[in-house]
This record gives sequence, structure tokens and C-alpha cells, in this order.
Amino acid sequence: MQVASFDNYAELYDEHFTFSRIGMLQRQMVYDHLDPLLSKEKNVLELNCGTGVDAFEIAGKVNTISATDASSKMIEKCRSKKLNDNTDNLHFSKKPIQELNAELKSTNFIFSNFGGLNGISPNDMFELSLKCNGG
Repeated sequence: MQVASFDNYAELYDEHFTFSRIGMLQRQMVYDHLDPLLSKEKNVLELNCGTGVDAFEIAGKVNTISATDASSKMIEKCRSKKLNDNTDNLHFSKKPIQELNAELKSTNFIFSNFGGLNGISPNDMFELSLKCNGG
């Protein structure tokens, strides 16, 4: 899916996927795997955060979380949810993976859920892997 598709889908994403039975079951499986890896020493970078559900779940378990997405509408959904939440260590920004630089240097845990990396080209994946490894 292209960014425009996610912009168009942002309003319905939680209703159609996040809070669907399959969405909730899949998320619980991810959290069961992820939870033992998280700690207050972790500064998390979430790639393609969608509507921010995972970022809010993770925020209480880590030092900081920066959640990014290329879709401005998805980030708007995240920020509107944050208005009703007092999570101080959680920050959302509209930024495609290809533009991540400083964010990669200030993190010690990178997370992407539900195919967020499937939408980037093999070249962009290669470039991201180089950046993640200090290259």
C-alpha cells in the first residue's frame, strides 16, 4: 500500500483491523513475544506506527518511544489519541523510513509491526539496514 492509501484508510483502520478479533489476537501474540525484551533502559523507535496502538502499549514499559509513520493521517490519529493520554515519554512524527537518521542514532530498540516494512523497496530496506548498523 502506498502512503496515500494509508491516508485514506486512517479513519477506519482501528475499526477494521486494530479492534477486530483477528487484530486483537495478533497484537496479543506480538506483545507476548515483545514484553520480555522491553525495559526502562530501552529507547524505542517504532517504524510505520499506524494509529499508534502499539506505541501506547509499549510506552509504559520503556524509557522513551518515538513512533514514526509516512502517513500524515495516521500520525494525526496518533496525536488525537495522545490528547487523551498522559504519556510523556511517547512522541509521534510523520517521517518515512527513508528519512530516518537521527532517530536511528538515539535508539537502542527498533520495532515494526504488521508488515510495516513490507511496503518499502528492497533498496530502501538495504539502506535502512545499513543505517541501523551504524553505516
